[in-house]
Amino acid sequence: MITFAETNKKIAIIGECMAEVSQLSLQPGEASSDAKLSFGGDTLNCAIYMAREGVSPAFITSIGDDFVSDWMLSCWQEEAVDCQYVSQEPGSAPGLYAIRTDSDGERSFTYWRSGSPASRMFDSETKINRVFTALEQFDLVFLSGISLAIISDQDKEQIIERLGHYRKAGGLVVFDGNYRQQLWDSLASTRLWYDRLYKEVDIALATLDDEQKIYPGSTQEDVAERLLASGVSEVVLKLGEKGCSIYDPSTQKGIAVSTTPVKPVDTTSAGDSFNGAYLAQRIQGENPLEAAKHANQVAAHVVMHKGAIVPKSIYGVEK
Repeated sequence: MITFAETNKKIAIIGECMAEVSQLSLQPGEASSDAKLSFGGDTLNCAIYMAREGVSPAFITSIGDDFVSDWMLSCWQEEAVDCQYVSQEPGSAPGLYAIRTDSDGERSFTYWRSGSPASRMFDSETKINRVFTALEQFDLVFLSGISLAIISDQDKEQIIERLGHYRKAGGLVVFDGNYRQQLWDSLASTRLWYDRLYKEVDIALATLDDEQKIYPGSTQEDVAERLLASGVSEVVLKLGEKGCSIYDPSTQKGIAVSTTPVKPVDTTSAGDSFNGAYLAQRIQGENPLEAAKHANQVAAHVVMHKGAIVPKSIYGVEK
């Protein structure tokens, strides 16, 4: 397990935030009249929930210079997310997705993100240097499978290599696989890039359902064994309504952490809110078990409400 001897660690989060259209009725022959414009993205969601837990992360991304991008940026700043490393690309607009949620709280998505500013965030040496120069000020960096999926293979090569240098300089890398099939050409491609990245990961915040899609037939133990064998020092395997399990190289055995059963309304940010709460607790000196217990509570609270970001007025989970 990772030991945080100091509790003033700084973390940066790399990824994409898009505009979100939700609460779609989409009845045949009827125009939707109840659609809501918001924003979301796994890494941004994580950043906001982390900030609400008392740790203000830096968000590293690229958006447009349109009024929607300006609005999103102002909202992030209101949430105490450090936005000094958010770049705004002239003449561009952020990606967009529409989300529909069924009666069980499960969601389906339609995306318009090809060529978004965030997908071009590492497409030049200047841009890559800007990001990794900024990371020299941070003790940890968090990214996800979506952060990886939206950039070109050439950019993936560069990022993984630079993350290796970042770790050699003392930085810690945190990765949530967060697999989205539609963003990858094939399972073989996903496995290739995930396996390469996991060799540069210190803390893995994986989800069993995702890992079983990438490696069909895998058990919890199979997933944990594979990630630990890659060199990961701390594996948290999220299990949905069953909570999570924590693994470390010294024992090779999982510690089960249960959660409170709830009937979800919207599972959009279940994993993202867990990640934000878990990392905030760890950075503030909590041990993995207690951090996971609290993160489970946060995720259970979040899925009881619609949308990726629960309004501040109703957010609050006692530790």
